[in-house]
Amino acid sequence: MNKTEYLQALEKELTKNKITDLQDILFEYEQHIDMRLAEGYTETEITLMLGKPEFIAEKYIEKSDEKQAGNSVKAIKATAFVFVDFIAVLVFIMLYAWVIVMGALSITFFALAFFLTTGIRFNELIIPYMPALCGVLLGITMLLLGVLTVLGTIYSHIYTIRIIKVYLRWHKNAFSPQKLPSLSLKPDLSGKFLRRTRLTAVIFSIAFIVFFFASNIALFACADFNPYWHYWNWFH
Repeated sequence: MNKTEYLQALEKELTKNKITDLQDILFEYEQHIDMRLAEGYTETEITLMLGKPEFIAEKYIEKSDEKQAGNSVKAIKATAFVFVDFIAVLVFIMLYAWVIVMGALSITFFALAFFLTTGIRFNELIIPYMPALCGVLLGITMLLLGVLTVLGTIYSHIYTIRIIKVYLRWHKNAFSPQKLPSLSLKPDLSGKFLRRTRLTAVIFSIAFIVFFFASNIALFACADFNPYWHYWNWFH
C-alpha cells in the first residue's frame, strides 16, 4: 500500500468511526510518512510499520466509560503537569539563552576579526598592540571561529525548536485520548543541508586550527620567541 492509498484508507476508517480532529490526525500521519521517506524507507515499508488503518482508527474511538474514568486521571495529570511545565519552561529559557550567547559570541568574533585585520585599536585592553602581519593572521583566525560559532548557533536554534515541538506533542498526547505519532528528537533536515553544513564545519575547523597555530608562531617570532604577551606588555 502506498502513501496515498494508506491515507485514504485511514480517512475512511476515521470517518466511519466518527473520529473528531480527522484532518489533524491525517496531517500528522502524512508528516510521519514523509519523515520516514526522508530516512530512506519506502512507502510500503512505512505503511506496514504503521499498521492497518482500521487498527489505528480503533485507538481513537472514545468510549463513554473510559472517558469518565479519564476525567479523574486528567485532573491528576493536570496538577502534576503544572510542576513539569514549570521545569520545562525553565529548560527552554536556558536553551534559548544558550542560542543568544552563541549568537553574541559570533558577533564578537567577527568584530575582533575586523579590528585585528584593519589594525584599528580603539581600546588597548581589548585590541592590544601587535605587528600588522600577526594582526591579520589572528583576525583571520577570529573570522573562522566566528563562522564556526554561527554554525553552532544555527544548530542550537534548530535543536531547541525541535525539543520544544517534541515536548508539546508529548504534552498533547498525555491529555488527549487521540494519540498522535510521537516526534523524534532528530530535526527534519534535508540530506543536502546536512552534507553542506558538515563539510563547511570540517573545512573551517581545519582552517581555524592552521591559522591559530600560524598566528601564534608569528607572534612568538615577532617577539624574538619570548612570551609575546609579556614582550608587548599586554597586561600592564
